[in-house]
Amino acid sequence: MAKKKGGIGKVILIAFVVFLMVGIILLVGLVFLVMKDVKENMAGIGDTVPDFSVNTTDGKTISLEELLQENDCVVLNVFTTWCGPCKVEFPEMEAAYEKDHAGYEIVAVADDKVTVEDVAAYQKEMGLTFPMGIMAEKADALSTFAYPTTYVIDRNKKVGFRQEGYFRKAEDFEKVVNAFRGENYEEKQVALYTMYAWDKDGTPIPGVEVRISSAAGTETMTTGEDGTISCFMENPKDVTVTVISAPEGYSIKGEAEASLDAKSTWVKLDVVKK
Repeated sequence: MAKKKGGIGKVILIAFVVFLMVGIILLVGLVFLVMKDVKENMAGIGDTVPDFSVNTTDGKTISLEELLQENDCVVLNVFTTWCGPCKVEFPEMEAAYEKDHAGYEIVAVADDKVTVEDVAAYQKEMGLTFPMGIMAEKADALSTFAYPTTYVIDRNKKVGFRQEGYFRKAEDFEKVVNAFRGENYEEKQVALYTMYAWDKDGTPIPGVEVRISSAAGTETMTTGEDGTISCFMENPKDVTVTVISAPEGYSIKGEAEASLDAKSTWVKLDVVKK
């Protein structure tokens, strides 16, 4: 009887495929656990932030404690040097900072494996003037899995604002920091919801009408030429965004409704081409 050729090879191939699949499953599980751990340890809205220090590009070490002795709030921006959205928002933050930064300070911290010298080169390339650097030691409460992530820490060391995503306009950034400045400050939480309607190829869809409902009332807004809407709220509660109409050539996908919490976020408006 003739022996079947390739029998051992098939067994080896099957074993390799099984081994590879098990490895992928274990890797995905590990990534999920790491992300879950990061999410659970991240400082949330209303949480008190432990003191931290940053080694800055000008050779200094600054701490949250020191900054809050001179400012009403501190804006902590966690970024990476390879992050595209970070490069979009930094010029907007810089424009607001140059215009007026009385009562607040921005501190941008690189979260990739770079040196202070690398950050200095990045800062020069981007033309940024606010303090930048790296954490003097790891601060678990300020870890993140999305870049950029921005915290506003008020004078009581509490997180009043947290956003995973970028500021698209200097005006949006100003609205956020202004809420924490001034002598008559009362502890608050603020949110910036950036809603967007873009085609699959990234083309903006203007004219999408949405209804934003909250405990404070209801407002109707429409996407502009860039396909986006910015909605700023103080002490947001029971916030719901509903797409109520789409421009000609588009239709609403499903219920197109989203419930939001106090954490600032980008919200996709579900409209599709007919």
